[in-house]
Amino acid sequence: MPRISCKTVLSLFRSVLASLAVIGSLAPIPGSAEAPPRAPGPEFALVDQANRPITARDLAGKASVVHFGYTKCPAICPTTLAEVAARMRDLGPAASAVNFVFVTVDPAHDTPAVLAEYVASFDSRIIALSGPPDQIRALASGLGASFSRNDTADGDYSMDHSVAAFLVDRGWLKAGSLYMGVESSEARVMTELRRLAGQPDEARTQSAPSGASY
Repeated sequence: MPRISCKTVLSLFRSVLASLAVIGSLAPIPGSAEAPPRAPGPEFALVDQANRPITARDLAGKASVVHFGYTKCPAICPTTLAEVAARMRDLGPAASAVNFVFVTVDPAHDTPAVLAEYVASFDSRIIALSGPPDQIRALASGLGASFSRNDTADGDYSMDHSVAAFLVDRGWLKAGSLYMGVESSEARVMTELRRLAGQPDEARTQSAPSGASY
C-alpha cells in the first residue's frame, strides 16, 4: 500500500475546504431570495424645450424624476413644479446628478417654445418634453402614468393626468413613484431625491427631521 505524506494530506484537505467555500458562496442563504431584475424604462423619441431630440438613452446617464402635466393646468402642475424647483434648490450641487423631467400630455398646445417659457418660470434646469402623442403615451404607460382629455360644452378642454412623479434610476431602470406637491412630505421627498443623486446615507439622515411621516 502506497504511503501518503502528511504534507499531501494537508494539501488535499485545503483543496476540499476551498471547494466547499466556493460552493457555499454560490448557494442561496436559507430564507433569503435574490432581488428580482430591475425593469427597464420605456423607449421613446421626443424633443426638449430647445427642440433637441431626446430618447431614453439621453436620460440614462443619470437618475430621473419624471412628471406628466400640461401648461394650461390650473393648479396641480404649477404647485408641483414649484415644489420640484424648491427641492432642487435644497439639493444644491447634487441636483445636477438628477434629470428633472416634465412631459406634456397636451403636445398640440405645448410646443417646445411654450414649454421653454413655462418651465423657466420654475427652474430652467427642468427638462420639458413634447412630441408625437403616441410617443408621449408610450412613455407614460411604460412608467405607469395615465392621462385623458375632457372636452367641455364651451369648446374648451382640460386634461386629467397622474400627479405622482415617476422615478427612474441611472441606467433608465424603473424605481417606483413619489408624490411631490401640496402637502407632500418634504422629508420623504428629500430622502428619495438624495438617494437618486447618490448622496451618502449619513447626508440623507442628517437632513431629515425626526418624526417625519410619509
